[in-house]
Amino acid sequence: MLYQKKLLKVPTPEFYILYNGEGNAPRKNILKLSDAFIEAGKPLSLELKVKFININLEETSEVLERSKTLREYSYFIDTYRKYCDEGYAEELAMKKAHQHCVSIGVMKEFLKKYEAEVLNMDILAWTYEEAVAATQEDGREEGREEGRREKERSMTKSLLNLRISLDAILQSTTLSRDEVVALGQDVS
Repeated sequence: MLYQKKLLKVPTPEFYILYNGEGNAPRKNILKLSDAFIEAGKPLSLELKVKFININLEETSEVLERSKTLREYSYFIDTYRKYCDEGYAEELAMKKAHQHCVSIGVMKEFLKKYEAEVLNMDILAWTYEEAVAATQEDGREEGREEGRREKERSMTKSLLNLRISLDAILQSTTLSRDEVVALGQDVS
């Protein structure tokens, strides 16, 4: 049975963003989905509140005080950034931060176990602008693919109009048999 008359109780969800980016950010904040809505002030059917917590080492949040794992992670990131600020290239800064933290016991087991992955963490240098550029490139690639598929559908329609056999068309296209048959129905 899909629906029941009795209400099933579920745990109350909580959403968090643990921020460790660079730049000015508040220590704590509440982000609301409705702040991004185009039509502000309209009655809401849904509101999502997310607790934003800055976990950068210099912020000394209560989360860092309670969580050894997050505190050590923040220390590692802070160490990496300090090496970058000293002029080390990102890859060398990552290696030096890795070595330093292992030598003093910060995230030691994790850093030893995942050394290769950590040392290749290009994601630390991933900026908002790079993320937007990657998303735009994905969109352009999808657009090119859709354009290619549309051109192939158009050419297939032309072949169908010329009464070329279905087997011959299928040999010259990447469209499925069902797609070609559906296009043939459009042409008729």
